[in-house]
Amino acid sequence: IRVVNVVDTTAPEMSLNGDVEVTLEAGSEYVELGASAVDLNENLIVSISGSVNNLVPGQYVLTYSVTDNEGNMGSLVRLVNIVDTTGPIMTLNGSSIVTHEAGSTYNDAGASAQDLVDGSVNVLVSGSVNSNIVGQYTLTYTATDVAGNSSSLIRVVNIVDTIAPVLTLNGSSVVTHEAGSTYNDAGASALDLVDGSVNVLINGSVNSNLVGQYTLTYTSTDTVGNSSSLIRVVNVVDTTAPEMSLNGDVEVTLE
Repeated sequence: IRVVNVVDTTAPEMSLNGDVEVTLEAGSEYVELGASAVDLNENLIVSISGSVNNLVPGQYVLTYSVTDNEGNMGSLVRLVNIVDTTGPIMTLNGSSIVTHEAGSTYNDAGASAQDLVDGSVNVLVSGSVNSNIVGQYTLTYTATDVAGNSSSLIRVVNIVDTIAPVLTLNGSSVVTHEAGSTYNDAGASALDLVDGSVNVLINGSVNSNLVGQYTLTYTSTDTVGNSSSLIRVVNVVDTTAPEMSLNGDVEVTLE
Protein backbone atom coordinates (compact mmCIF):
# COMPACT_ATOMS: atom_id res chain seq x y z
CA ILE A 1 0.00 0.00 0.00
CA ARG A 2 0.93 3.66 -0.38
CA VAL A 3 -0.63 6.33 1.74
CA VAL A 4 -0.94 9.67 0.05
CA ASN A 5 -1.68 12.60 2.38
CA VAL A 6 -2.99 15.62 0.50
CA VAL A 7 -2.35 18.71 2.66
CA ASP A 8 -2.85 22.48 2.28
CA THR A 9 0.05 24.47 3.68
CA THR A 10 0.00 27.30 1.15
CA ALA A 11 -1.39 30.67 2.10
CA PRO A 12 -4.00 32.20 -0.23
CA GLU A 13 -2.73 34.25 -3.13
CA MET A 14 -3.48 37.93 -2.49
CA SER A 15 -3.47 40.95 -4.76
CA LEU A 16 -4.18 44.58 -3.98
CA ASN A 17 -6.83 46.42 -5.91
CA GLY A 18 -5.02 49.61 -6.87
CA ASP A 19 -1.51 50.75 -6.11
CA VAL A 20 0.70 49.53 -3.29
CA GLU A 21 1.54 53.13 -2.40
CA VAL A 22 -1.00 55.93 -2.78
CA THR A 23 -0.37 59.69 -2.47
CA LEU A 24 -3.45 61.77 -1.75
CA GLU A 25 -3.88 65.52 -1.29
CA ALA A 26 -5.11 66.38 2.19
CA GLY A 27 -8.81 67.16 2.23
CA SER A 28 -9.52 64.89 -0.74
CA GLU A 29 -11.68 61.82 -0.21
CA TYR A 30 -9.81 58.54 0.22
CA VAL A 31 -11.52 55.68 -1.61
CA GLU A 32 -10.58 52.23 -0.34
CA LEU A 33 -10.21 49.74 -3.22
CA GLY A 34 -9.56 46.73 -1.02
CA ALA A 35 -7.79 43.49 -1.96
CA SER A 36 -8.70 40.05 -3.31
CA ALA A 37 -7.57 36.54 -2.32
CA VAL A 38 -7.67 33.14 -4.14
CA ASP A 39 -7.20 29.75 -2.51
CA LEU A 40 -8.49 26.53 -4.08
CA ASN A 41 -12.30 26.77 -4.20
CA GLU A 42 -12.73 28.50 -0.89
CA ASN A 43 -14.78 31.72 -0.59
CA LEU A 44 -12.37 33.97 1.25
CA ILE A 45 -13.03 37.30 2.94
CA VAL A 46 -10.18 39.84 3.23
CA SER A 47 -10.06 41.87 6.41
CA ILE A 48 -8.47 45.33 6.61
CA SER A 49 -6.76 46.84 9.63
CA GLY A 50 -5.63 50.44 9.96
CA SER A 51 -7.29 53.70 8.91
CA VAL A 52 -6.62 56.87 6.95
CA ASN A 53 -7.33 60.40 8.17
CA ASN A 54 -7.46 62.43 4.97
CA LEU A 55 -7.35 65.73 6.90
CA VAL A 56 -4.05 65.08 8.69
CA PRO A 57 -0.86 64.83 6.58
CA GLY A 58 1.23 61.74 7.23
CA GLN A 59 1.85 58.15 6.16
CA TYR A 60 -0.79 55.56 6.96
CA VAL A 61 -0.37 51.75 6.76
CA LEU A 62 -3.30 49.54 5.82
CA THR A 63 -2.87 45.79 6.33
CA TYR A 64 -4.98 43.31 4.34
CA SER A 65 -5.22 39.79 5.84
CA VAL A 66 -6.92 36.56 4.85
CA THR A 67 -6.97 33.01 6.33
CA ASP A 68 -8.07 29.87 4.48
CA ASN A 69 -9.95 26.95 5.97
CA GLU A 70 -6.70 25.20 6.86
CA GLY A 71 -5.46 28.15 8.87
CA ASN A 72 -2.94 29.39 6.33
CA MET A 73 -2.74 33.18 6.54
CA GLY A 74 -1.57 35.72 4.00
CA SER A 75 -1.24 39.50 4.21
CA LEU A 76 -0.34 42.58 2.17
CA VAL A 77 0.13 46.21 3.07
CA ARG A 78 -0.70 49.44 1.33
CA LEU A 79 0.94 52.78 2.17
CA VAL A 80 -1.25 55.89 1.95
CA ASN A 81 0.61 59.19 2.01
CA ILE A 82 -1.56 62.17 2.89
CA VAL A 83 0.24 65.32 1.75
CA ASP A 84 -0.58 69.03 1.91
CA THR A 85 0.69 70.88 -1.16
CA THR A 86 -2.24 73.26 -1.61
CA GLY A 87 -2.15 76.84 -0.35
CA PRO A 88 -5.03 78.31 1.64
CA ILE A 89 -8.08 79.55 -0.24
CA MET A 90 -8.15 83.34 0.02
CA THR A 91 -11.09 85.69 -0.29
CA LEU A 92 -10.92 89.47 -0.51
CA ASN A 93 -13.38 91.41 1.58
CA GLY A 94 -14.77 93.96 -0.85
CA SER A 95 -13.68 94.69 -4.40
CA SER A 96 -10.28 93.93 -5.90
CA ILE A 97 -10.22 97.44 -7.41
CA VAL A 98 -11.17 100.35 -5.17
CA THR A 99 -11.54 104.01 -6.08
CA HIS A 100 -11.14 106.28 -3.06
CA GLU A 101 -11.49 110.04 -2.80
CA ALA A 102 -8.29 111.78 -1.73
CA GLY A 103 -8.31 113.59 1.59
CA SER A 104 -10.51 111.09 3.42
CA THR A 105 -9.17 108.22 5.53
CA TYR A 106 -8.83 104.89 3.68
CA ASN A 107 -10.00 101.91 5.74
CA ASP A 108 -9.06 98.63 4.11
CA ALA A 109 -11.61 95.80 4.14
CA GLY A 110 -8.90 93.12 4.44
CA ALA A 111 -9.09 89.47 3.38
CA SER A 112 -9.70 86.02 4.87
CA ALA A 113 -8.05 82.64 4.28
CA GLN A 114 -9.30 79.09 4.82
CA ASP A 115 -7.11 75.99 4.59
CA LEU A 116 -8.44 72.43 4.13
CA VAL A 117 -6.09 71.14 6.81
CA ASP A 118 -5.48 74.07 9.17
CA GLY A 119 -8.85 75.81 8.94
CA SER A 120 -8.76 79.59 9.32
CA VAL A 121 -5.29 81.04 8.54
CA ASN A 122 -3.91 84.49 9.35
CA VAL A 123 -3.56 86.93 6.47
CA LEU A 124 -0.61 89.33 6.23
CA VAL A 125 -0.91 92.58 4.27
CA SER A 126 2.01 94.29 2.55
CA GLY A 127 1.87 97.73 0.96
CA SER A 128 0.22 100.94 2.09
CA VAL A 129 -2.11 103.65 0.84
CA ASN A 130 -1.49 107.39 1.24
CA SER A 131 -4.96 108.85 0.93
CA ASN A 132 -3.57 112.38 0.68
CA ILE A 133 -1.59 111.72 -2.50
CA VAL A 134 -3.36 110.95 -5.77
CA GLY A 135 -2.08 107.73 -7.38
CA GLN A 136 -2.46 103.96 -7.69
CA TYR A 137 -1.50 101.75 -4.75
CA THR A 138 -1.21 97.95 -4.56
CA LEU A 139 -1.94 95.93 -1.42
CA THR A 140 -0.81 92.27 -1.33
CA TYR A 141 -2.53 89.77 0.99
CA THR A 142 -0.62 86.56 1.79
CA ALA A 143 -1.65 83.49 3.79
CA THR A 144 0.65 80.56 4.67
CA ASP A 145 -0.49 77.23 6.16
CA VAL A 146 1.41 75.08 8.65
CA ALA A 147 2.98 73.05 5.84
CA GLY A 148 4.44 76.22 4.30
CA ASN A 149 2.07 76.46 1.34
CA SER A 150 1.31 80.08 0.49
CA SER A 151 -1.27 81.85 -1.60
CA SER A 152 -1.82 85.54 -2.23
CA LEU A 153 -4.22 88.10 -3.68
CA ILE A 154 -3.87 91.78 -4.51
CA ARG A 155 -6.10 94.81 -4.29
CA VAL A 156 -5.55 97.96 -6.37
CA VAL A 157 -6.53 101.21 -4.64
CA ASN A 158 -6.88 104.26 -6.86
CA ILE A 159 -6.70 107.52 -4.92
CA VAL A 160 -8.45 110.18 -6.98
CA ASP A 161 -9.19 113.87 -6.50
CA THR A 162 -12.54 114.83 -7.99
CA ILE A 163 -13.53 117.49 -5.45
CA ALA A 164 -12.89 121.14 -6.24
CA PRO A 165 -11.47 123.53 -3.62
CA VAL A 166 -13.94 125.05 -1.16
CA LEU A 167 -14.23 128.78 -1.81
CA THR A 168 -15.22 131.31 0.84
CA LEU A 169 -15.94 134.97 0.19
CA ASN A 170 -14.44 137.49 2.56
CA GLY A 171 -17.33 139.76 3.27
CA SER A 172 -20.78 139.83 1.73
CA SER A 173 -21.74 138.41 -1.66
CA VAL A 174 -23.70 141.60 -2.39
CA VAL A 175 -21.99 144.93 -1.66
CA THR A 176 -23.39 148.45 -1.97
CA HIS A 177 -20.67 151.01 -2.49
CA GLU A 178 -20.99 154.78 -2.59
CA ALA A 179 -19.82 156.25 -5.87
CA GLY A 180 -16.81 158.51 -5.80
CA SER A 181 -14.90 156.61 -3.11
CA THR A 182 -12.25 153.96 -3.81
CA TYR A 183 -13.56 150.41 -3.82
CA ASN A 184 -11.31 147.93 -1.99
CA ASP A 185 -12.37 144.35 -2.55
CA ALA A 186 -12.31 141.96 0.43
CA GLY A 187 -11.29 139.01 -1.78
CA ALA A 188 -11.87 135.31 -1.12
CA SER A 189 -10.01 132.25 0.16
CA ALA A 190 -9.88 128.64 -1.04
CA LEU A 191 -9.03 125.39 0.75
CA ASP A 192 -8.54 122.02 -0.97
CA LEU A 193 -8.61 118.63 0.78
CA VAL A 194 -5.43 117.54 -1.00
CA ASP A 195 -3.56 120.75 -1.83
CA GLY A 196 -4.49 122.81 1.20
CA SER A 197 -4.62 126.55 0.62
CA VAL A 198 -5.13 127.38 -3.08
CA ASN A 199 -4.73 130.68 -4.94
CA VAL A 200 -7.87 132.54 -5.94
CA LEU A 201 -8.13 134.45 -9.25
CA ILE A 202 -10.51 137.40 -9.63
CA ASN A 203 -12.20 138.24 -12.90
CA GLY A 204 -14.03 141.55 -13.37
CA SER A 205 -13.59 145.11 -12.09
CA VAL A 206 -15.47 147.89 -10.37
CA ASN A 207 -15.55 151.53 -11.55
CA SER A 208 -16.38 153.36 -8.39
CA ASN A 209 -16.93 156.61 -10.30
CA LEU A 210 -19.67 155.19 -12.45
CA VAL A 211 -23.00 154.20 -10.95
CA GLY A 212 -24.04 150.65 -11.90
CA GLN A 213 -23.93 146.96 -11.00
CA TYR A 214 -20.63 145.10 -11.30
CA THR A 215 -19.91 141.35 -11.01
CA LEU A 216 -16.65 139.96 -9.67
CA THR A 217 -15.94 136.24 -10.26
CA TYR A 218 -13.57 134.35 -7.95
CA THR A 219 -12.10 131.08 -9.28
CA SER A 220 -9.86 128.52 -7.62
CA THR A 221 -8.29 125.46 -9.32
CA ASP A 222 -6.43 122.63 -7.60
CA THR A 223 -3.39 120.80 -9.01
CA VAL A 224 -5.47 118.17 -10.82
CA GLY A 225 -7.72 120.74 -12.51
CA ASN A 226 -10.82 120.73 -10.30
CA SER A 227 -12.27 124.25 -10.22
CA SER A 228 -14.87 126.08 -8.20
CA SER A 229 -16.09 129.66 -8.37
CA LEU A 230 -18.15 132.26 -6.54
CA ILE A 231 -19.38 135.71 -7.50
CA ARG A 232 -19.80 139.01 -5.71
CA VAL A 233 -22.20 141.70 -6.91
CA VAL A 234 -21.04 145.26 -6.27
CA ASN A 235 -23.68 147.96 -6.63
CA VAL A 236 -22.12 151.39 -7.07
CA VAL A 237 -24.74 153.92 -6.00
CA ASP A 238 -24.92 157.70 -5.65
CA THR A 239 -26.87 158.70 -2.54
CA THR A 240 -24.90 161.83 -1.71
CA ALA A 241 -26.27 165.25 -2.73
CA PRO A 242 -23.95 167.67 -4.55
CA GLU A 243 -21.68 169.82 -2.40
CA MET A 244 -22.70 173.45 -2.78
CA SER A 245 -20.87 176.70 -1.98
CA LEU A 246 -22.07 180.29 -2.32
CA ASN A 247 -20.14 182.75 -4.37
CA GLY A 248 -19.99 185.73 -2.03
CA ASP A 249 -21.42 186.23 1.43
CA VAL A 250 -24.13 184.18 2.94
CA GLU A 251 -25.96 187.43 3.90
CA VAL A 252 -25.81 190.56 1.80
CA THR A 253 -27.09 194.05 2.79
CA LEU A 254 -27.75 196.38 -0.09
CA GLU A 255 -28.83 200.12 0.05
